[in-house]
Amino acid sequence: MQEHHADPLASPSQIAFGIPPISDEDLATRARVLRPLVVRDGKLFETLPQAELRDFSYAWVRPLGGEATGLVAAKAVVTLHTFEHHGLFKPTVAEVLAQAPEDWAAYVAFSIAGPRTADELFRDKPALDAGLHVAVTTFYREDSQP
Repeated sequence: MQEHHADPLASPSQIAFGIPPISDEDLATRARVLRPLVVRDGKLFETLPQAELRDFSYAWVRPLGGEATGLVAAKAVVTLHTFEHHGLFKPTVAEVLAQAPEDWAAYVAFSIAGPRTADELFRDKPALDAGLHVAVTTFYREDSQP
């Protein structure tokens, strides 16, 4: 598995602070197509299905499903995520899907890489001051290679 690790802070001053709204209908439509994955030890794992997409962090406490195979990293985008405490990264499915690329239907899954160190967390001070973590979300396609 090759994962995109673009620098999410390459252009922090260009980030419009705020997460775009997403309707329940659009969220449900996108969630049927794009499944959340978690990266552990360099491998992708499925997350177990969840009903709560807006207020629950899929990446933080969800038990892992099986290893996700047959996927290729296709696009990495900067995403923003709200927090209650600056040191606690808890992205929701809704936050990711509200910021999915316009061609979101071309992908089947996503994973997220948030700030891992204090240096990464504080590099984008304007976002942090606005109550947002900056992350890189990678979108995956099915691997068409045999």
